[in-house]
Amino acid sequence: MIKFLEKIFYFLEKLSEKVSVAGLQISDSFLQLFLLQKEESKVFILKIPPGIIVAGRIVQKEELLKLLKQLHNFIYPQRPDRLVSAVVSLPAELIYTQSFKVPYLDEERLEESALLNLKMTSPLPAEKAYFSWQVIEQSEENYEFLGAVVEKEIVDDFKNLLAEAKFLVVVFEFPALALSRAISREFSSAEPVLFIHLSSDGLNFFILKNSFLTFDYFRSWRSIQGEERQITKTAFEAVIIEETQRVINFVSSRFHEDLKQAGLIAPGFETEIKTLLEGRFGLEISPLVLKDLKEKNLSLNNLTVWGSALRGQIDRFQDTFINFSGISSIEQYYEEQTLRIIEFWRNLSLGVLVIFLIVFFTASVFLVNVSNQLEEQVQTFKATPQLQEIKDFQEKAKEFNNLVVMVKNVKASDSHWLELLERWQSLAANYQVTIDNIDIRSRSEAISMAGRASSAETVLNFKRAFSSQAEVASIDLPLSGISELADGTVHFNLSLTLKPI
Repeated sequence: MIKFLEKIFYFLEKLSEKVSVAGLQISDSFLQLFLLQKEESKVFILKIPPGIIVAGRIVQKEELLKLLKQLHNFIYPQRPDRLVSAVVSLPAELIYTQSFKVPYLDEERLEESALLNLKMTSPLPAEKAYFSWQVIEQSEENYEFLGAVVEKEIVDDFKNLLAEAKFLVVVFEFPALALSRAISREFSSAEPVLFIHLSSDGLNFFILKNSFLTFDYFRSWRSIQGEERQITKTAFEAVIIEETQRVINFVSSRFHEDLKQAGLIAPGFETEIKTLLEGRFGLEISPLVLKDLKEKNLSLNNLTVWGSALRGQIDRFQDTFINFSGISSIEQYYEEQTLRIIEFWRNLSLGVLVIFLIVFFTASVFLVNVSNQLEEQVQTFKATPQLQEIKDFQEKAKEFNNLVVMVKNVKASDSHWLELLERWQSLAANYQVTIDNIDIRSRSEAISMAGRASSAETVLNFKRAFSSQAEVASIDLPLSGISELADGTVHFNLSLTLKPI
């Protein structure tokens, strides 16, 4: 089934727009987003005023939503509805981590065993937590996992606000996981190496071994500061020494290994911390330097968000790392691709509709212009007739009128012809037929009649009415006697014979 779904989404991916997955870091004091693009990668940083997020928990949802929308506007100022896919790094203070081993089992039982181990050691009730884990070492006898737990309600609050601000969460992770990914691209050691990360939220101690994160511990400045207004240099140094000693002791007792190397991610404090720790613990300490950062014009302050952005480049079917989204990476991938495809086809449909509207509008304007031009030509034609046939018919009409006048003049001598002509004239008018000429030689001979009408059908109707006249013996109207004129009317010639008196 999964293979089948892979093929379907692979095909649909080709039809949809290929998008970059951003890295987004959320802390108590700032939002930082890194967008990895072919043309130009960009970093966006937005400061969070105090009190909106406290100890990793959202206190003022509406204010955080405004900031998230503002961040989205920085990325796509002209497209407020466009989704921004992101791997989100949650505040480190929210995360509880624990390494554990389970015997070699089949995949289904392995997941059950890992989840059971996490639930047993979790500081949170199972129904209120998200659990996730990843393999850090595998042997013929057992698996070693790094498990992580986070409060479900907090993650859901972040997810809902991000969705409302048009951010599509691909993965929820934590800073040490993102940092380990960025570091392991250029640094790897079979021996455990301690990394000390100073951030605006606190101190993060984590250990990498064979490029895998095996240990993570965070101490916030808030917990260090206590009731004091600020942290003094003496207190700062004491905490660095105390926490480093605690981590070294824990690693020694838990993993039965001694730490020999340490890396510093502490811009501006490298020399001070190196001097403070190197003589006390026998560690070989060096500030972290990565070529990747220089090539991308980034600093160590961008390392966490850079690491999250790198996870966005991993195929979802190969992403088996810790994820607090509440669903697996594959399920998240299907959800993301479905939303992307819907968004793509919605935009395509709107685009096609706009194109059709433009085409129809252009065609309408064109046809109106053509109609107006034809109307002008018809009006010009009507205003200035030039056809010889129309002139001829006008002359014949004049001749006919003259004949009528002449017939009236001889009314006393031949009154029955006048009566017939008036009746025929009236009949023709009833059928909207114009009689142009009548040739009468005598009552016993055939009479020829020429005229015009609007259509051939009108002529035939007139012929049928004419043939029903009492004095008419027969009417002959051959088809060849009907012809169409240039102005759309028809001309006809018919012959008729009268009954004897």
